[in-house]
Amino acid sequence: STVRCTGRGPGCLSSHTANLVPEVAVTPPSEGPFMVVFGGTNGRVSLPNLWALSLKSLTWSRMEPKHPPQPPQEGSGGAGSKAVRGPPPAPPARLYHCSAVVRDRFLYIFGGAPDVKTTTTEDVVYSDLWCCDLQQSCWRKVLPRSAVQPSRRGSTAVVFYDPYLILVGGFDGGKEFSDYYWFDVDLEVWCCGGDLPTLSPRCGHTGALAGPSTLVLHGGCATAFDTVFRDTVLCSIPALSLKRLVARFAVQAGLV
Repeated sequence: STVRCTGRGPGCLSSHTANLVPEVAVTPPSEGPFMVVFGGTNGRVSLPNLWALSLKSLTWSRMEPKHPPQPPQEGSGGAGSKAVRGPPPAPPARLYHCSAVVRDRFLYIFGGAPDVKTTTTEDVVYSDLWCCDLQQSCWRKVLPRSAVQPSRRGSTAVVFYDPYLILVGGFDGGKEFSDYYWFDVDLEVWCCGGDLPTLSPRCGHTGALAGPSTLVLHGGCATAFDTVFRDTVLCSIPALSLKRLVARFAVQAGLV
């Protein structure tokens, strides 16, 4: 059933993302859990806003970007911190992006586009990765340490399988993808591939975790939206291989 919410909410919106989290930094404080909504379009322009809906009070709040806490100034005895000038970092407006919540606190968003696509290779499509600390309302642009990174794309599926964001497929304005990318949120490195089923290229599909190590993918479309899929794919996510364990150790030890 449709519910009546209070507070100033996002209004008319599509092509956004929504995720569930237990706690966020909103003013005035409200009780969780919360649904957090980022980006999308109101039918005229794309938007950069982050909203939180308390699922207990059904109250909307806009989460304004904030500067991250600064360390105390040297010699201040902890009494003050250096003033930060300029607007706080935040991702630009977008739609068709994907998002996932990491460890109940951090919202990651990837890719998307600044405006509605006309499905041409000349379209602007993003390949950036952003992280928001939802308990402080602070964004930062993630700068991966790896040479391997996903190409620009939107309409992808993403899930969090600790410590990885798993990104599947997508569309760059000219073609669809069938590849898998893994992002280690601790080491901030991407890798491509993995022992997962081969998919036909697609975008606009959905993904979710079922149980501790099963990835479920459904549907999507391809060939400039002429083909719509009805398949459901169950993927057993492999345990960390020895190669990946060694790679994680090497990065953590500062060897690479």
